[in-house]
Amino acid sequence: MALPSTAFKKGERPIGRAKGTPNKVTKNTKELIANIVDKLAENYLEDIEAMKPSERMDMLSKLLEYIVPKLGRIDSVVENVNTVPQVIKIEFVGEE
Repeated sequence: MALPSTAFKKGERPIGRAKGTPNKVTKNTKELIANIVDKLAENYLEDIEAMKPSERMDMLSKLLEYIVPKLGRIDSVVENVNTVPQVIKIEFVGEE
């Protein structure tokens, strides 16, 4: 059986909201969360300054996941097995 000539084309939305328009619940929820964050933002700097350096670094690393995309793992092949691996030491100096 052939489709009638009034069949919808790919990408057309015959009913409902326009493509990309959020529903009311999602829109209202996002606005509510944004308002809460704005009101709490006044205390953020004081709270961050009261943290230990290690706590600040932990928070920073968690927040960066929402800004900077995670990189995928890369497998590498070592062609010369007689080379000594180089060790890089990272040391954080400061108050704890």
